[in-house]
Amino acid sequence: MNVVDKSELTVERPRTDIDSRGRQGIAGIRRAVRGDPMNVALVHPPLLLSNVKHQLLVQPPLGMAYVAACLRQAGHAVQVVDGVGEAIGRRSPFRDHHHVHGLPIDEIVARVAPGTEAIGIGVMFSNFWPVAKALIHALRARFPGVPIFCGGEHVSALPHVVLQQAPADYAVIGEGEETAVELLAALAGHAGAPPLERIAGLAYRGAGGAIVTTARRRRRAALDEIPWPAWELFPLEHYLDARLFSAIPLDSAQRPMVIVGTRGCPYTCKFCSNEQMWGINYFMRDPARIVDEMAHYVARYGATDFHFQDLTLVINAAWTARLCEEIVRRDLRITWKTISGTRSEALDGELLALMARSGCDDLVLAPESGSPEMSRVTRKRVQLEKVLAVGRTLQAVRPPVRLTALMIIGYPEERLRDVLQTFGFLMRMARAGFSTIHVHRFTAYPGCEYHDIAVRERRITHDDAYFLSLENTFPFNDFSWHPRWSGRFIAALITLGFCLFYASYYGAKPAELARALWNVLTRRPHTRFERYFAYRIWGAPATQRAASGAPAAHGEADVHSARPAA
Repeated sequence: MNVVDKSELTVERPRTDIDSRGRQGIAGIRRAVRGDPMNVALVHPPLLLSNVKHQLLVQPPLGMAYVAACLRQAGHAVQVVDGVGEAIGRRSPFRDHHHVHGLPIDEIVARVAPGTEAIGIGVMFSNFWPVAKALIHALRARFPGVPIFCGGEHVSALPHVVLQQAPADYAVIGEGEETAVELLAALAGHAGAPPLERIAGLAYRGAGGAIVTTARRRRRAALDEIPWPAWELFPLEHYLDARLFSAIPLDSAQRPMVIVGTRGCPYTCKFCSNEQMWGINYFMRDPARIVDEMAHYVARYGATDFHFQDLTLVINAAWTARLCEEIVRRDLRITWKTISGTRSEALDGELLALMARSGCDDLVLAPESGSPEMSRVTRKRVQLEKVLAVGRTLQAVRPPVRLTALMIIGYPEERLRDVLQTFGFLMRMARAGFSTIHVHRFTAYPGCEYHDIAVRERRITHDDAYFLSLENTFPFNDFSWHPRWSGRFIAALITLGFCLFYASYYGAKPAELARALWNVLTRRPHTRFERYFAYRIWGAPATQRAASGAPAAHGEADVHSARPAA
């Protein structure tokens, strides 16, 4: 979807079921002491899954940690209530057979400090919106006069829906650091703070309850000017000890940590919400600064395994080589992974060898389909033969790098012959050196072009049923976006794809099959495939590191709230 920056304000009347209760603009919520720092609570909602037995995958909220750092740098007192990290593995009923993973809503609300003057809530994934919405209602009931602002990819994709369905006052659109700082400056009455209508990247309730959307904020190119994430405000040790990251460490003794080296993606895939959140500009950090941050996490938290959260880390081969060379030069002795998937065009034998030498032990590529026609239709424009060439090259690289592929089945335009081509490509990937695949069901996700088409055609109603249908765990729900295929048929196709890939992989490498069985039986899974079966057989303890066996934190102790120095 082409995103056009708006030079003028747009106004939409909200639904009548959410009134503004005297909170229009900032007139009713500005603090009595104008210009003073504010006491801000940032709240990370719990997760929501349809089955209490579903395996939990959690990582610390990187975006919120960046916002916390910027607000604190601006002089505000920041408290973090992490509804996931403070109760990893805890489950409680929500509604309609769904379960909350983390703190229950009432406990989250109770942990927000009584003197809080502004509350920020991060909503990353749209399938968690029903629980985040309930949390916002509960916070509003407890703090009726306190401004509430929301941010994250879901909010950026559907800011009007967020403000219509929940009693939040502000929706932050796109990158949140600068917008949040300017918003808090306006709420605190700082001298020189811009009025709300001039804060780019914001939607809010204006006069009469109308929703006002300001101009789109320009992307921030100087990423190294943003302070490092304020992890000392989060229960980071809980995440590091739990071993529930989406890409698990190859070695159970590794301590995983999230990090980002770039922001944005220059590609415009039809099924991706990236463009709505980030635009199409791609910005890179200084490799030396990235390695500075990695070294800091090694020293302070004992981190040994870094999970890059970038949308697509490897686009510029020269920049990637500089990053690898810096890691090697400093002899960090760490491992790292590209967990979100990346492009294959820049990967050649020389760069792959350098990546392996610097510690890359898990490379994720995202061809998304084995059909050239689907690659064209979805604007993925991937070079399928190049993807296979990367696999064949990596087989000769030492130390070894695990290669994973991300695939999708169930596109609205997909035909059976496209799926058959994908099946053939899955088997070719198994022979080319890929050891793991993730085959997902297509969803018309908020922010992507498919979603907007479905809205125009009145095939989407933004109710809880729609948001809950976006859950993409295995086994899959029965929802389908295909005009002819049922959800069950798509689930059968996905299951067959998994079977074909792993039959090809383990059929060619029987020793690997024996090793996988041993890892499952000894409760030490090394891949997501092994972890799935270990979880089904042994339960959660088989898929996460016991806290007592984790290395102690290095450096100073974690502090979960901080106030600016006098």
